[in-house]
Amino acid sequence: MRPFVGDPGSPRARIMALLVVAVLLSWGTWAGMRLRVVTDIRHFIPTEADRQLSEISAALADSSLTRTSVLLVEGERPVEAAKHLSAALQQHPEVEWLRTGLDETLESTVHELYFPRRVALVRADLTDEGLRRAAADLQRALAGPKGPLVRQLAPSDPLLLFTGFLQGLREGDGQALDLQDGQLVTAGGTAAAAENEHVVENENAAENENETAAVLFVRTRSSAFASEPQAAFQADLARMMDAVRAEVDGSATLHQSGLSRFAIAAERATVADVTRVSTISTISIILLFLVVFGQLRAIVLTYAPVVLGVGGGILGCSLLVEQVHGLTLAFGSALLGVGVDYAVHLMFHLGLRGERGAAEVVARVRPGLLLGAATTVVGLGGLGLTSFPGMRELALFGAVGVGGSLLVTLVLVPAFATRLPDRRAHRWVVGIARGILARVERFGARAWVVFVAIALSGAWGLYSLQWSDGLRALYEVDAELLAEDTRVRERTGAIDMSRMVLARGDDLPQALERNQQVFAAVDEAARSGDLAGYRSVQPWLPSTQWQQHNVQRWLEPGVRERFDAAFEAEGFRAGVFGQFFDELSSSPPQPLTMADLQGTVLEPLVEPFVLRLGGAEEGGPEGQGVVVVTWLRGDVPASLREAVQRIPGVELFDQQEFLDRAYGRYRIEMIQMLAVGLLAVLAIIFGYYRRWRPTLAAFLPAIAGALGAIGVTGGLEGSANLVHGASLLLVCSMGVDYGVFMVESRGELDEHAVTLASSILAGITTISSFGLLAMSDNPALASVGRSVAVGVLCALITTPVAATLRERREERAR
Repeated sequence: MRPFVGDPGSPRARIMALLVVAVLLSWGTWAGMRLRVVTDIRHFIPTEADRQLSEISAALADSSLTRTSVLLVEGERPVEAAKHLSAALQQHPEVEWLRTGLDETLESTVHELYFPRRVALVRADLTDEGLRRAAADLQRALAGPKGPLVRQLAPSDPLLLFTGFLQGLREGDGQALDLQDGQLVTAGGTAAAAENEHVVENENAAENENETAAVLFVRTRSSAFASEPQAAFQADLARMMDAVRAEVDGSATLHQSGLSRFAIAAERATVADVTRVSTISTISIILLFLVVFGQLRAIVLTYAPVVLGVGGGILGCSLLVEQVHGLTLAFGSALLGVGVDYAVHLMFHLGLRGERGAAEVVARVRPGLLLGAATTVVGLGGLGLTSFPGMRELALFGAVGVGGSLLVTLVLVPAFATRLPDRRAHRWVVGIARGILARVERFGARAWVVFVAIALSGAWGLYSLQWSDGLRALYEVDAELLAEDTRVRERTGAIDMSRMVLARGDDLPQALERNQQVFAAVDEAARSGDLAGYRSVQPWLPSTQWQQHNVQRWLEPGVRERFDAAFEAEGFRAGVFGQFFDELSSSPPQPLTMADLQGTVLEPLVEPFVLRLGGAEEGGPEGQGVVVVTWLRGDVPASLREAVQRIPGVELFDQQEFLDRAYGRYRIEMIQMLAVGLLAVLAIIFGYYRRWRPTLAAFLPAIAGALGAIGVTGGLEGSANLVHGASLLLVCSMGVDYGVFMVESRGELDEHAVTLASSILAGITTISSFGLLAMSDNPALASVGRSVAVGVLCALITTPVAATLRERREERAR
């Protein structure tokens, strides 16, 4: 078989190798510049299990509500401090919306839009008893301290509907944030409602939470999971608070509740872990290669396939997808560590080729490299068949990257590493490999006790293993942030965005009509004490049918006569409210719609409750439309669950439960596809060798590696997640490579020793890298590091044992 680009070490081979490297490097750089890397949670939200629920979940993850944080300012003068802080926030380019109280613009807009529609927005009690009670209430109000103001309102609003409407918006069920000098403040330590939230009184409020604190609601323009702009905003917010303490209140402190800080903390922790691990492992591997090879050139040639393979993976992703997640790059880069195996394997054989020419060595080694890369790509193809977008992206990145790593290895290493210097360390590694092979041959069948022990540990690990599904298994929540977030939510009544009722519709009017029934059921559960609280869009935007029905009730025959009789009985002059009825009958109010709120200061208050899916404006096929969300607090009682189930197009949605179920299905699917990929790998190996013994010799190290990884995960960790499942692919890929390289070694014991030595060196690099990852502060990453390190070790120590299958077959043939 002729070399790809000329004789190894020749000027032509070097020119062609540099040309290939330049092309790949330029393409990878171009792709990296145009590819958008994301780190937000939406990339890992399921899309196939229930398409519409998945779309809703994704929309919720980047909704205006997730971009809203609650700021709690405490100190000796919290109101003054909050006003100083809000003035600075209003000038910040990242702040999209800020609410600190009921400003004049908000009040005037509410009056302009809601007062003319007061009879439509409030369902008045028009029974005889209700009218008499309303007349008595009006008499008391006229005689009270606000009598002059009531006297002005009464002719146009005799039932004081608008006053009751405003009170309901502000207080909910009587537990609202207070106003102090126009600034929202906590209501003496009770779990208060914000922005039209209905909350029942919390009798167990902490005694030490009675001090008044100022409350601000801040919505950012960037997604809560866009860590870079959010981190910059947090830094600016800290500087603003420093200015508040310096100029207003030296004792002022700021506490927050919001998703952005959790995303920032998670990314910083991950980056810190990866940076620490990659730095230490890179330095240690460079030192190891310097000792073994004695040349910086060898180090460059070893890492070039990995670096350029990553560039190839980025190129592949950039051509087929618009964006790639940071975790795909991180885990995919680790997967492309197999490129180190290819380069080390070829360099060892070129450096210790004896009397053979470099071209002959390349020709002998190349089939094993091609077969090893093909099996890895096929294994990745199994993951590419899953419906989990993250796995499909990883499969694409890895498959293209592995191909690029192999290409660089085959053109670059022969061109610049035709022979390595004869070093003691180099011979020492080969000597260790020769000794291992000699012992395996001497032990004979007894050497298989190693594989049996690994298989038993894998069986025990599989028996003990429990899968932890969902996003919670992929990161660790900062305990201090969680405690602060919980405290702020308890003091302000902010929701946790976990449980909700979804009212779906082909368009917004239909969704609001269904939400009207949801509101009735939820409000009843809250008033009875079965539900801790809720937030609904209904007070701000009732359904059109509900509003029209309220108006029509006033226009029914006999209502005006009964009204006059009830009010005359309470001492009001006959016909004093005639103008009210004349205007109502001649010009009934038009229903309030979303279009009336758009572009006003009220739109940000309503926006979190309305999710518009694809094609929502026109309605359309399944997977499109509008969803109106009612947010719930606390546990959901069975009575409410039953009531919700009876409403068409409405369902109770627990986002965490949904994600856990979806990831459980993805986990099963991923394992199935991984098994399919491994079976395909087995078929390829068998198709190449056409005999079972060399096939098993090449494949068993992968099985041993997988069993070892499962053994340490199940036996020591007790639980696994999606990342553990994906890491099995890495272990199996390296295990197959080790097996194929050994089977492809032809000749005497020395050639087998060189092959095993290269595998040992490559395995050490992988084990050290993931061993360092095992010391990560993130439990999930640490667990993956331990499982991969042990899995690769098991694959490595099983390789010479499995290779005896091929040797015995050849001996009988001779």
